[in-house]
Amino acid sequence: MLKMPRVMQSIMFFLHYKRDQICEKGTNKFFWKKAKNFIDKEFFNRIISYQPLGQKENYYERYSTLNFIERNIEGINPDDVEHYNLTLGKLFRWLLLAIKTRKEDITRRKAQQKKARDNREHLIEVSKQREV
Repeated sequence: MLKMPRVMQSIMFFLHYKRDQICEKGTNKFFWKKAKNFIDKEFFNRIISYQPLGQKENYYERYSTLNFIERNIEGINPDDVEHYNLTLGKLFRWLLLAIKTRKEDITRRKAQQKKARDNREHLIEVSKQREV
């Protein structure tokens, strides 16, 4: 089950744990002996308080972006993870749902911005025609 460390690593990256907190020094290799210390009340508070909707103002490391995390978990079947460990499976399903919800929100907000921009341009054009 070589893919299971990638699942936990992706969950922790998604929750904005730093690479040096959960990986071997100087690598991207998940190190369980370090990472297990972070599965505490704070870990679950981060899951509970995660808000997938709205614009994010914070700086994100490259490894904590949605695209990086998606590539990291690509090809992993949620049923296999759940069969391996029920708790990890539930966390993985939460991660998949959070990513899906986040991406849908980004798409929706981009469409709203485009619609507002097009509407503004249309109103400016109508205003110019009235002046003529």
